[in-house]
Formats: sequence, structure tokens, C-alpha cells
Amino acid sequence: MMIVTSVADVRKEPRSDAERDSQFIYGEEVEVLENLGEFSLVRKKNDVQGYVKTALLGEYSRRLFKLKKQFRNKIMALPFGSYVCSLLFRRRKNNSCQWTL
Repeated sequence: MMIVTSVADVRKEPRSDAERDSQFIYGEEVEVLENLGEFSLVRKKNDVQGYVKTALLGEYSRRLFKLKKQFRNKIMALPFGSYVCSLLFRRRKNNSCQWTL
């Protein structure tokens, strides 16, 4: 599972008013140890563990976005944790096109 919101508070107890122990950010992968309904007990790879609202967890999915022509070669703001893949376009001598990563 992964965090699907910008910031998720990690609590010491499964209550909204419990003390915040840490925070996880968007895209961080966590292991769900126990699902308690509104809250889940989770652990991150560096052994930070605590209770996070279950609604802030989701399945990992690699999202690929295609940019419309109007947005190519422009500066854009992307969410933290986004991956950017750049394609380079080269025209060969015989007028065929080649895309490379």
C-alpha cells in the first residue's frame, strides 16, 4: 500500500485527537499490519510505525501521463513523488523518426 494524499499524520493511538508521532508523504510505501476500520496500523521500511487513517491509503499504481502538444517543452508543477520520463525525438537521414528514452 502507499500514501495517496499529500501528507498523512501518523498517530500513537487509533484516534484523531491522539498525539502525532510522525508524518508520511504522498507515494511512500507502507505495510499494513492491522486494519481497524477508520484507522490502520502501518509500518514503513525504516521501522516507523503508527496509526494512519485508512482512507489515506491506496494501492500502488504507476501513473503515466501523456502531455498534450500545448504543454510540451514548458515548465510544469508536478506533485511530490512524481516520476518524469523524457523522450527525445531524433530525425534520421531517411526522414524516419526514432524515439529514445
